Amino acid sequence: MTSSQDISIDVLNAVYAAERSSLVPRLAESSLFFAWGDARQLAQVQRIIAEQQEHQAWLFEAIDRLDGSVYPSTPNAMSANLHYLDLTAVLPEVVADVDRRLERLTAAANTPNLAHVAVDTLSRMQSRMQQHLVALTQLRDRIASAQPTA
Repeated sequence: MTSSQDISIDVLNAVYAAERSSLVPRLAESSLFFAWGDARQLAQVQRIIAEQQEHQAWLFEAIDRLDGSVYPSTPNAMSANLHYLDLTAVLPEVVADVDRRLERLTAAANTPNLAHVAVDTLSRMQSRMQQHLVALTQLRDRIASAQPTA
């Protein structure tokens, strides 16, 4: 295995672990609901959840193409309390989570000597995650502006 492969496998595994600990995939398991929302907004969040889960598959595939192994990782245990909450309560933390992961992903993508498959995978994820951040931020802001003030 080349040095580029070793570096790439380590970087991809670190990104994979961050993706596994993300709040976004946990939203699918948590039975969140929109007390105020409409079907389009719910569909948008469900699409983001599905695409986020697809990122994990991309990482797994890229690591496999480099003849590497995916390191064990677990979901964020702190996200276990998301069940049955209104998305309004959770969305600010989800936006912050996506923003943090995008920063880490950008740093990972700038690692020297990455193999082409790693660069390609991280680039696709970065582009999509930027779109997710914009969409979730807009949704959070729309929700905040629609909430009655005390």
